[in-house]
Amino acid sequence: MTSVSRKTFIDAAVLCLLSAIPVSADVLYSNGPPVGNFDAQRIFSGYSVSDSFALSSDATVTGFDFTTWNYISAYGALPVVPVDWSIGTTDFGSDVASGTTALSSVFDFYNLSAFPYTINTNTASGLNLALAAGTYWLTLQNETPGIYWDENFGPSTAFSSSDPTSPIGSETFDILGSTGEPVSTPEPGSSVVLLGLGLLAMAVPLRRKV
Repeated sequence: MTSVSRKTFIDAAVLCLLSAIPVSADVLYSNGPPVGNFDAQRIFSGYSVSDSFALSSDATVTGFDFTTWNYISAYGALPVVPVDWSIGTTDFGSDVASGTTALSSVFDFYNLSAFPYTINTNTASGLNLALAAGTYWLTLQNETPGIYWDENFGPSTAFSSSDPTSPIGSETFDILGSTGEPVSTPEPGSSVVLLGLGLLAMAVPLRRKV
């Protein structure tokens, strides 16, 4: 293999590898930063909370994050469990999509002012929802008893199932994804196979030039 063909092969291999790396999600909507010491809403024991969010352009929603108060018991801070969520065109609606999704949780800070809580940011990923520009509602429920959704009074309109006719202060959350038309993402195994086939296809003509 000549030095030129070897360089061409390496450059092409790098491009294939880069194309196989998933792109991190952007924040499509943010309801603001956490407060963590004022108030929070129940999303357990039959209670649900619904917050509006607006998309300024067509987008693919790949996940969301939200901030919780996790009560600290004698055994430590309560963990979050897979959360029941829905996205709809009305408050508490599920006409767009719904599901139960595992969460990755990151500790932010402590709130020890009234009761002992850790303040955590929890992220749900793996969604693939193509949404047109417009206003939608994110509803969360069925979390661990003792887990509360942080209230930060962001721009969203919000309701709790405890009194669904009276608005409450909205909660801390972000909607994650990318703008534009949805792109089908191959499974990791498929990406490796496609990468291997691509490299092999490039290598064959290069070897013939040696």
